[in-house]
Amino acid sequence: MPQFTNMILAWGNVARMVEYVASANFSLMALCKLVGTWYHGETLRTLMISIMTDWMTSTNNRERNTMLNIAKRGRTLSVRCFITMTGTVTFYICLNLLKFYRNVHQPQRNLVYRFSYPYNTQNTPNYEITFFTQLSGGMYSAMINCTIDTFISILVLHICAQLINLRMALNNLVDELAKGSISSSRFKKGLIAITMRHEHLIRNANTVDECYSAVLFVHMLAATFQLCFESFQVFTSTNMANGVYECKWYDIPPRDAKNLLFMIYRSTIPLKLTAGKFGTFSLEMFGTTVKTSMGYLSVLLTMMD
Repeated sequence: MPQFTNMILAWGNVARMVEYVASANFSLMALCKLVGTWYHGETLRTLMISIMTDWMTSTNNRERNTMLNIAKRGRTLSVRCFITMTGTVTFYICLNLLKFYRNVHQPQRNLVYRFSYPYNTQNTPNYEITFFTQLSGGMYSAMINCTIDTFISILVLHICAQLINLRMALNNLVDELAKGSISSSRFKKGLIAITMRHEHLIRNANTVDECYSAVLFVHMLAATFQLCFESFQVFTSTNMANGVYECKWYDIPPRDAKNLLFMIYRSTIPLKLTAGKFGTFSLEMFGTTVKTSMGYLSVLLTMMD
C-alpha cells in the first residue's frame, strides 16, 4: 500500500512512479497467488485427492513408469526453482544486511525499498523495524511466488501424464480389437471407460484453470510491467487426437472406428491455462509480453526525455 500511495503522490514524476510500482509488483503477484490459493483451497484439496487416487489405483507398470517420469520432471523443476529462489534470497538478504551494517551509524539511512512513510523512519527503533519488515516482505514474496508457481506446474504435469496414459490405453484397446483379441462389445465398453476418464481429466484441467485464471491474469500484467521496469500451456491433450490417428484404426470394423471420431473431435480442443479467460499461457504469449514490455519501456524513455 505505501508504494501505490506514494506512486499517486508522485504522479507526473515518471522515474519515481516507476520505482514505486516496480518495488510493489513482485509483492502484488505473491499476494494474489496466496489469496487465490486460499480462496480455492477446498477445490484444490479435492483435486489433490484425485491425484493421490491416481497414484494409489495405478497397477499397470507402463502407466506407473510414465507417471514417475513426468513426476521426476516436476520434482526437478521444483528443486531448480527452489535452489534459484534460495540463492536469490540469500544474496538479497546478505546484500541488504551489508547495507544495514554500513548505514547503521549514518545520519541518513536508506531502507530496502525507498518510499515515504507517515512517520520518521530515521529514528531508532523505527528504522530497524521498517528495514527488517521490508526485508522479510521481499523474502516471503519470493517464497510464495516460487511455491505456488511450482505447485501449478506439478498439477499440470500430472494431468499431462494421465493424458499420455490414456492415449496408450486407447492404442492398446484398438490393437486388441484389430487382432481379434476382444469383441466389438468389449471394445465399446473399453472406449466408454476411456471417454469417461478423458472427461474426468478435462474437468481437472478446467479446475486448475478456474482456480488460477484470475491469478495468472494478474501475474501476466505484473510480469509485463516488471520486465518493462527492470508458462505455461498444456497442449499435451491434443496428442490424444494424434494417438487415434497413429493407432491401427484402419484394421478394425468401420462401425467401431466411427466411435473414435468423438475422441478426435474433443481432443482437438486443447486444455490450457488462461489469463483472465482471454489469453493462453504459451511461448507465443511470452514473446508477445516481452515485445509489449519493450514498447512500454520505449514510451517511458520518451516521456523521460
